[in-house]
Amino acid sequence: MKKKFWIIITIVVIITICATIASYTWFLWRMDRVDGGFARTGFPYSDFTQAELGQMYPQTVNEDVVTTQTPEQTHQLFLANLKDGKLDEAVECCVVNGSKKEIREIISGAEQKGMLDLMIGDLSEIEKEFVGDTLASYSYSGTLNGVKVGNLMSFIKNNHGIWLIKSF
Repeated sequence: MKKKFWIIITIVVIITICATIASYTWFLWRMDRVDGGFARTGFPYSDFTQAELGQMYPQTVNEDVVTTQTPEQTHQLFLANLKDGKLDEAVECCVVNGSKKEIREIISGAEQKGMLDLMIGDLSEIEKEFVGDTLASYSYSGTLNGVKVGNLMSFIKNNHGIWLIKSF
């Protein structure tokens, strides 16, 4: 009888320890979710739905930033600097950081080939294709080997409301 009693006590203790460890682990996991902003702060710390998360954490960066410089204004400033021969200023003022090197190489290549004026002429007239909250696309026509081809100039709005050139 004593042996059965100790076996039952041992089983109860083991179950209690396992339940305590599991509960504490669950609690820590839920607190990580709460700290990360993915779960409610009250017990049972349930997760927010996708719709609730979408409202709390919008995925479009800078969508509510007021525009201070339009894509057209950026385009005109870019062209003015190119026409004045201020190639570095054109890139620095009007191109998004991640694209500066690539666009600087395109401009330098056109200058070395003596085709900078042709490039400026091709870029001089743009036509609105799409303007969203943070992205915009404008089309322009260029000449390649005597054939007129269409291209897109892409813009991204930064956190100051300035639309910068992403690519062309």
